[in-house]
Amino acid sequence: MIELNHTYSLKAKWQKQLTQELVEQFGAELIDDKLLLMPKCIADGSFYYTDVVSGLSIVVWDLTFKKPIKIRRHKSDEDLYIIHYNFNDGINSVGDKIEYKADYRLGVFNNVIDKTFQPTVGEHIFAMRLLVSKEIFNFSVINGAKKEFDKRKAKNSNESIFFYDSIDSESMLIMHAIKNKSFQDPAFDVYLRGIALRLLGIFIDRYSSQSPRLNYV
Repeated sequence: MIELNHTYSLKAKWQKQLTQELVEQFGAELIDDKLLLMPKCIADGSFYYTDVVSGLSIVVWDLTFKKPIKIRRHKSDEDLYIIHYNFNDGINSVGDKIEYKADYRLGVFNNVIDKTFQPTVGEHIFAMRLLVSKEIFNFSVINGAKKEFDKRKAKNSNESIFFYDSIDSESMLIMHAIKNKSFQDPAFDVYLRGIALRLLGIFIDRYSSQSPRLNYV
């Protein structure tokens, strides 16, 4: 089984390290330091990363893996949350693995715990992740979720999911639009940065202006 290791950071350092490994060891192709075309021996598809503004970046996956692969994300000291939008199924966290669950397609993760993702061979994955500075998330619902997270973390040191939920209809429409765009379109980077800001705005509005019932593992 192929195993990849990486961390997340608010700047592009993590992406440069991961893409260098994929290019040097497996023959992936990197375009403009943002678009990584996966080697055909491993997967069909690519992923795209870009910085948006200070404290916010986005990565999009559009992949179908051909071989078993384990992608291990190591904890880091950077204060950030990971907002995961999954277009295929919902998201669940089991042990040190990330798995998928039909009821929920939105997950918010803390960056302080190691986590492993092992996709199913032959299953198409289309997902987006916003990497967001914790300084941006200083509002009541998030702070309440943090208290719950701290309680669960005290009981289970492997817990890294902050909360999970269904994706709102507006964000779902945005994901539909992104899925129909080519990563190699010259205007894609500008378009994606605008999308990241829209998704973050929707997320903050949703979780600061109401008191949704948050779901925890």
